[in-house]
Amino acid sequence: QEKQQGKTTLWCAWFLLKEIGMYSEEELEDFRSFCYIWESKGEFDRQKMKADKLLLNKKYLRSSKADQRLLDAKHPEGEDPQLQGAIWHNLGVAHARLFLFEEAADYFEKAYRQNGKEESKTAKETALAMAEQAEQACLEPPDQDWEGCLFRMREEYKKKVM
Repeated sequence: QEKQQGKTTLWCAWFLLKEIGMYSEEELEDFRSFCYIWESKGEFDRQKMKADKLLLNKKYLRSSKADQRLLDAKHPEGEDPQLQGAIWHNLGVAHARLFLFEEAADYFEKAYRQNGKEESKTAKETALAMAEQAEQACLEPPDQDWEGCLFRMREEYKKKVM
């Protein structure tokens, strides 16, 4: 009935979630707010929101693919240098989290060229330093504690970039 009366699919989903009674008022309000924002955005902005959410939820490969699609798309919204810089930066973050530090540094460089933000420049320098540390770690004797080494490198990276 609601759909026939012109309600959106997201509104109908919110209504069903509310009626089920499994979610708190706060969770329902968060979902409703998201629905309003989502519905007010164009397709490009929706895809950007999706890519950002994937990165936030540590879905680095999927986030990278979504960001790459945004860069490949020929949307007027995507021509903004600040927005392009943000997308390149997110690609850098995803690759750094996957320990692909050299690729991450390249993405951070592209981000910095677009957005001019010190955050991207610092992230590039950190990624390059981490790439060098990773290379040095590979030269250690074979009895190296690799899991511990990777953990320490990840923690050091987080401190420098986050």
